[in-house]
Amino acid sequence: MWVWALVETDFTEDALFRTLFSEALIALGELEGSDSCYAFRVPLLLGGDFSVENLAIESFRAQVGFLSELHQ
Repeated sequence: MWVWALVETDFTEDALFRTLFSEALIALGELEGSDSCYAFRVPLLLGGDFSVENLAIESFRAQVGFLSELHQ
C-alpha cells in the first residue's frame, strides 16, 4: 500500500527527528559545548518513547559509552 511506503521512507524518518529536535530545543534549551547531546532517557530499543519527555541533555561521551554497553 502506498501509505505504508510513505511511512517507511528515509524522508519520513528525517522529518520525525527534525520535529523532535525542534521540540527538544524548545523544552530543554540549546546544547552547551561540543560534548553535549540530546539523548533518550530510556533508549528506544528498551521501550522508551519517541517523545521530547523522554529526552535529556547528556554528555556525548557518556551516551556513546552507555549505548556501546547496551549493544554488547
